[in-house]
Amino acid sequence: MDIGAGKGSTAAALAVNFGVVLATEIYWMLAGATTGRGFLTDRSKLFREDGSSFNNIVSIHIDASHPHSFGIFAVQNISACVIDAQHDFAHIGRETFAVLRQIPCCVETIVYHDYCDVDVFNAVQYFVSAGILAFRTSIGMRNWVAPWCRDGRPEGAAMRVLRHTDKFHERLETLY
Repeated sequence: MDIGAGKGSTAAALAVNFGVVLATEIYWMLAGATTGRGFLTDRSKLFREDGSSFNNIVSIHIDASHPHSFGIFAVQNISACVIDAQHDFAHIGRETFAVLRQIPCCVETIVYHDYCDVDVFNAVQYFVSAGILAFRTSIGMRNWVAPWCRDGRPEGAAMRVLRHTDKFHERLETLY
């Protein structure tokens, strides 16, 4: 699942490695239809190295801030999520809770884009401190140089969901 799919670059990268990619976005048509600057995943512009197009990306208009919005995915076998939407503490926390609480069975990895950003990092650490997530590996550039990056953190981070640890759901609900 790609949360905050934008124009689909990350969804395309995921589609090479996963059977189906759910590309979710709240702003699919924001100015895109008339100006060409909005978010609109156009699979006709996404190609594999061999020139073939992707047929395993499903574009979905959804807003994770609405209660139970990811509940429709509860019975799906979603093993990994990329969170690349709004980069502030509240949105990152809300999207992480939506994934962990509403897709209860299978998510093993959550990847956070712009992990170097102070708000993103702090939101992720909120879950790490509670024993919900654990750092797995860096993603992208190791010491990403961007105006919003701090402390030499990587561009992104893959976090392991500690779902199979003792009292995981109790800790998650207490944190929530």
